[in-house]
Amino acid sequence: CMRMVSNEVHVYKGGSIADGVFDKIRLQGVASFALSPSPQLPVKVALFKPEAKAAPASVHIYTFPGAEGRLPVASKSFFQAQEITMEWSPNGEAVLVKVCGTRVVYL
Repeated sequence: CMRMVSNEVHVYKGGSIADGVFDKIRLQGVASFALSPSPQLPVKVALFKPEAKAAPASVHIYTFPGAEGRLPVASKSFFQAQEITMEWSPNGEAVLVKVCGTRVVYL
């Protein structure tokens, strides 16, 4: 179970928020996230950060639990992207990123 709060995505033990925060993925300015549908570990989660000032928008993919600490295993930057839609493949190996209905990018 995961939940987004200010600049973080909280990972909870088990399937309930009542079980308490197990870990956190911190990304300044995170606006949304999408959890992969794969039931196998490690689980993948994609975080979206919209454009801010001169910095481009970006999508970062993290694994959980991650052997690499809290570094993303993949990332992609976009210009002119304030809103996106993320759709994971059924096996959780790839994520489709749709930018404002105009562009499509696979990660």
